[in-house]
Formats: sequence, structure tokens, C-alpha cells
Amino acid sequence: MSVEFVNYNNQYKELVEDYQVTEEQLQFTNSPLAALELCETDADRYPIIVFHNSQLVSFFVLYINKGVEPYSDNCNAILLRSLSTDYRHLRKGFSKSILSQLPQFIKQKFININEIILAVNAENKTAQDLYKKIGFVDNEKRIQWRNSQQIIMNYAL
Repeated sequence: MSVEFVNYNNQYKELVEDYQVTEEQLQFTNSPLAALELCETDADRYPIIVFHNSQLVSFFVLYINKGVEPYSDNCNAILLRSLSTDYRHLRKGFSKSILSQLPQFIKQKFININEIILAVNAENKTAQDLYKKIGFVDNEKRIQWRNSQQIIMNYAL
């Protein structure tokens, strides 16, 4: 499935405002609008929107430098945060397609990066299984976030 990664800018604001996430999704991730607020004050956060056939289907943030520190000692790692799929596009294979294409995108945009890190809620078995299928590995590190345990996973580039 073909998807296009685009660096977010304000020309896409209305599309992101129309982006739909459910309360169930928000148990495991930030909304794009909340994530964008954090990006405004942190130059190490890179918001990315994902299109399929000119429709906004997904959103995530790539975080470098200090953002990686709680998750990894690797100064050449990048943290994947706030990954979500618009509710209207769930269960269509977008997450798998995005995660499969993400390593190549990162290699092109962040030439010094050699590892992708993410945190997944211990209760979110569906996401854990997907990450493992793509090639992410549970590195046995755990952190607390929003009163729940997060499993730290990594993908070597």
C-alpha cells in the first residue's frame, strides 16, 4: 500500500483539526493536536502526517536528542511518538504499511540515525504484535506513563 510521509506545517492545520481519534485510541497515544502543541516549543520534535490517495490517514512525531534519553543511551536513536491512525481509516493496513516504510524514510531524512525507539503500552497487545512483525524488538526496558507500564522496543537501521 502506498503512503506518503509529509512534514507537518500549518497549511495542513484544518486537516489535522478534522482528524478523528477515539477515547480508546487516546488511552495509548496523544491526539495529533496535543502532540503538535508540544512540537511548537521543542525543535527536536518532527511532526509527520501520512497521506494515502490525498487523504490524511495517520500522524506521528519523530523525536531526537533529549527526547530519546529516557528510552535509550544511543545518541543516534530517534523516538517514534504519538503514532495514530484516523479512526475512519482503522483496520485498513495503514499502520503496517507506515511502519514498514518508516525505516527508509528515517534513513533519508535523518542520515546519522541508526535506531528507532518506541514505547508501547503493556496492555496494547495488538500494537506489540504489529511492531514485532515489522522487526521491532522488546529490549526489556520498562517505564511508567499515564499510570501504565510501557514496553520499550527498538529497530536497528
